[in-house]
Amino acid sequence: MRIVLFGVVSLWLHTLAAQSLYRAADIPPAYLTGAHAVVRVHETRFTVTAPDEADMEEWMVVTLLNKEAESEAVWTELENEFEKVKSLKGSLYDADGNLVKESKKQDVLDVSTSNENEYSNTRVKALQLEYGQYPYTVEFRVKKSLKGFFRVPDFVVQKLARSVLSTSVVVSAPTAYVYTWKGLHVDTQPVVKEADGMKTLQWTFANVPAVPKESFHPYFDNEYCKITIAPKAITIDGHAGNFSNWNQIGAFFYELNKDRDVLSADMEARVQALIKGKQTTREKIDALYKYLQQNYRYVSIQIGIGGWQTLEAGFVEKKKYGDCKALTNYMHAMLKSAGIESYMANIYAGADGAPEWNDDAPVPYANHVILYIPSEKMWLECTSTNLPTGYLGDFTSNRKALVLMPDGGHIMQTPVLTRSDNARNGRFSIRLDETGAADVQGQLQYTGELHEPYRDLVTAQKQADQEKTFIENADFPVAQLNQLKIESSESSPLASIQYALKANSIATRSGKRMFVPVSRFKPFKRSLPSNDKRILDLQLRETYALTDTFNFQLPAGYSLENLPSGKRIESEFGLYELRAIQEDQAVRVIRHIEMLPVLVPAARYEEVRRFYMDVTKADGAQMVLVKP
Repeated sequence: MRIVLFGVVSLWLHTLAAQSLYRAADIPPAYLTGAHAVVRVHETRFTVTAPDEADMEEWMVVTLLNKEAESEAVWTELENEFEKVKSLKGSLYDADGNLVKESKKQDVLDVSTSNENEYSNTRVKALQLEYGQYPYTVEFRVKKSLKGFFRVPDFVVQKLARSVLSTSVVVSAPTAYVYTWKGLHVDTQPVVKEADGMKTLQWTFANVPAVPKESFHPYFDNEYCKITIAPKAITIDGHAGNFSNWNQIGAFFYELNKDRDVLSADMEARVQALIKGKQTTREKIDALYKYLQQNYRYVSIQIGIGGWQTLEAGFVEKKKYGDCKALTNYMHAMLKSAGIESYMANIYAGADGAPEWNDDAPVPYANHVILYIPSEKMWLECTSTNLPTGYLGDFTSNRKALVLMPDGGHIMQTPVLTRSDNARNGRFSIRLDETGAADVQGQLQYTGELHEPYRDLVTAQKQADQEKTFIENADFPVAQLNQLKIESSESSPLASIQYALKANSIATRSGKRMFVPVSRFKPFKRSLPSNDKRILDLQLRETYALTDTFNFQLPAGYSLENLPSGKRIESEFGLYELRAIQEDQAVRVIRHIEMLPVLVPAARYEEVRRFYMDVTKADGAQMVLVKP
């Protein structure tokens, strides 16, 4: 009887302990503060079984506290000839820890990534366990194998707004397999064990409170705490490489793509015809780049080692398309035929920045390839059909690139777009009527990053769609658009806009007075939310310079009662200037704004916020008109 009773009690205790892992009420209150999700347990094991093979297992239980954590309910894996998903399973629990659902095989979404603009043997496997009644808990178990890898997945210990109660990372490899590791916000040293020819490193973390997710922080993809593994030697698809430093990594990719730049005799002749009469290297580059843009299109090709090895130039010549590597290699081949030296460069592209590239743990976080021309110190984005020659834009500017040269890889910085590069100059003619409406004519010129949306607008939309987009994005109510002309320069990063329209509610009337905001047509728009307990460093990458002239024609019967006095606000974060000049029945307002990139510790957050508030207040100045 006692044996039976003991068994029942043991089962009950085991069930209670298991339920505690899933029950939301069992999360200590200290780990709810600043959190959208709480990781109850996360165990990762990465085992290298051969120089080019590895197995990876993960078990994760995470409680979603609110809708902000909804992405935690989806687990996604990519599968191709180098990565295979052996199993993906999940379970869903309600707030009380009761099992709601266990996934079945048919619950795992399995789709190809190929489409009309992509040739790929990669498939996406995803399991979604949404519940909708917060809080709730999801559990995932995944096993996969890797063959021919050179980049070990980063082990993300903690993302912003995520508490961690228990997590561990175990990396096991033959003692001959050499790698380095680097931690971001990781002080914990691994426990090292060696046995039976294997060396194991294990990191363990417990009871880590959430770091709130705050706006404008410097952490890529919200990864606040992670471990990076950098193998010293790799083998992929039979190609061996030394990855101990950037020079050697670049040498590997250079060899992988070498001698794939041969053009046909006909194409060689075409190149010579294209550059005939061109006197300078820049003119020759421009002619060949425009030929590439006008005759070839981008198609993503991710088959086998093709993710890293370019298709031969002959393929692009015949098919008239290619991925970023193939188009870059083709442009390189044409330049080579013209006697101009150029080199492919691996880079991480994206408007939201890039992961950090470290020297002590070199991992090539690259998802794109561009071209570098040393003689001109010029970079070319070879997938673009509309960018001017030598302009990269926010997709690849101001970040590190690994340039692949015969003597190995060289880390270089792509051009930084400054506030003078990213500029707007506007002139506005505003004829006010006695109702507060206005006839407006605007002429604006944008350069650098500021011009890119308008270049894309010209390329992608017809006139009617451009007009609709303009009205939807105007800073004032457009009653009637009479004229709109948007143009972009073929040779420089510049776009211009001209418009004529009728605008309502530009000014407000009160009795015999009319109040007219002087910057109504292009108000200042940069602000930071209130946060007197800021934790994260503040980073704002955007920088620009704006100069606008607003010429107001006063309505008949009104005279100027009050005009904003000159205003100047200057700090290390930027500059604001406002001048207003009366000329009979007209008022000219000249405004100049310079915004600088910001990277300051959390203690200075309020200082930056106050500067933007002061600028916003100054920019909200109004002139007062009065009617006798």
